[in-house]
This record gives sequence, structure tokens and C-alpha cells, in this order.
Amino acid sequence: DLPLVIISEDAEALFAARDICADGQPLIYPITQQNIDTAIPKIKEKPTPVGVRAESVEGLVSLTTKLKASGIDDLVLDPGSKTMLEAIRDQTLIRRATLKQTFRPLGYPTMAFPCFMVRDNPLKEMLIASLYVNKYAGIIVLSNLDPNHMLPLLVQRLNIYTDPRFPMAVEEKYYEIGEPNEESPVLMTSNWALTYFVVSSAIESTKIPTFLLVQDAEGLGILTGWAAGKISGSTIAKLVKNCGIEERVKHRQLVLPGRIARISGATMEALDWKWEVTVGVREATAIGAFLPKYAKELKGKIAAGKAVPE
Repeated sequence: DLPLVIISEDAEALFAARDICADGQPLIYPITQQNIDTAIPKIKEKPTPVGVRAESVEGLVSLTTKLKASGIDDLVLDPGSKTMLEAIRDQTLIRRATLKQTFRPLGYPTMAFPCFMVRDNPLKEMLIASLYVNKYAGIIVLSNLDPNHMLPLLVQRLNIYTDPRFPMAVEEKYYEIGEPNEESPVLMTSNWALTYFVVSSAIESTKIPTFLLVQDAEGLGILTGWAAGKISGSTIAKLVKNCGIEERVKHRQLVLPGRIARISGATMEALDWKWEVTVGVREATAIGAFLPKYAKELKGKIAAGKAVPE
């Protein structure tokens, strides 16, 4: 079920292999200046995606024009780059010609072959692949899919290709940091990714198992989310009631970030006074000093039977 690219310099072998698995719509590669005339009738017999290769960007133009005139439009371009410098140059020229000049003969996705640009050097192959992730390649063909090499590429791709209209955010729910139990502290923050990772890292460094409630603020930070009306006593109360945290802890103690101390009373009211709210620190850097002391006080309240407001 995985995508298939059939590669052969022998046109007869290429199309013979295509015929075996044509139903799976494999991409056949390469169609070049040398084989295009014989390839066009065979492509039209059983249409599948076509990888077009030339020795330069200019060479691609005549090939795509001829294929387009023959009614073949499902194309992927390979400008034949042999070095990293050529790769940057060629991919940039194709992208600029298409978007800025509306040059239709180059208006197709591109593909790249780091596996052919370097041999027996997986690290360098991944470095070249990372260049193509940045520089517009739609398909990158690798010699292996070792998880140790693929993970950095996938993380890089996710970091680059995000919608700039929306801040990076995490899911609204409670997160377990360490292995919290029914007596563990419950802290709250917003779902802006940067806030979440900074706060969760600060909690993790204390070695104190904790539940971290993450409020959906549409990717805004704590103070900005409050100012925009995304975080309020009622929204925090709704999160507490709906996320399932009440089934995980036997106390009713919640810590709010210090920057929204002013809504602590509204939060307790929205929770029908069944939770006690403590105002925590204003900066994540202070969690290391605050949390151990708070966790000790919480255990004392639980032992004394004072962890649930009457």
C-alpha cells in the first residue's frame, strides 16, 4: 500500500514493470529526452504519474511542453541536480519561475534523489534530504528508512510546513508528567505550544509527578489568552469538569498561573466552590522552587482531611 516509484534507465523494463502494477498508480521514472517519443504512447495506454528528468531546468521545459501537448499532465520534475549547490539553484529557479512568472511548463511538483547524489554515507544523505525539505522538493527518494534518520527529517518538515495563520498549539486535556497519583498536584496552563513545553519541562525537572491541565486558548499564551477572552473562570471550570481530572485525584486543589491571579475567585465560583484555587508563580522558571513546597503542603492537607473545600 506504500507509494511506489519505478526506476529504470531501460524504457522497456520500465514499462514492463509499470504494466504489472499499473492499478497501483506507480510513478515511472525517468522520462528523458532520449526516450520521450517512445514513452508517450505507452504512457497514454495506461496513464500513471511520470517523473521527468533533464540535465538542467531549461531541459525540462521542452519535455513538459511535449508531454502536455500529448495530454499527459500528471508530472513530477527532476532537474538532474548533482550537487547541493545545484539543488538549491534548480529548485529555487523552478519555484520562482512558477510562482512569480507564472511559467506553466515548470508548474509541477519536483522530486529529488539524495540516494543518487551520495553513496554509502547515510548521514550525508539525510543532510541533503534536509536541504530538499527546506527547498521545495515534493518527493524525496532515500536509500533507507532508518527511524534514526527519518525522525529528524519528519520533525523538520512539521516545524516548517505549518499554517502561519494559526499559532502552534497542543490538545486541550490533562497531561500526566511523571507518574502522578490521586494525591498529585494539579496545575493549569494554556495550550500555546511554547508555554506548554516550557511549563511541562519545568515541572518534569522537579521530579514531582503532576497533572497539568491545558486550556484551549487558540494557541495564545496565558496573559494574552485571558486578555482575548479565551481564558476565564468559566472556561477553566468547564475544562476541570469535562477533562476527567476529578476522577483522577481525591483532592480539589488547583494551581493557576500567577499572571491570571485576578480570576482565581471567578474560577472557584464557576466550580461551585468545590475546588480551592491557589495562585502559583508568574514565570515557569520559578516552578522549581514553588512546586516541591506546594506538593508537601498538599500532602499535609490531604492527610488532615482539608484538601476538599466544605
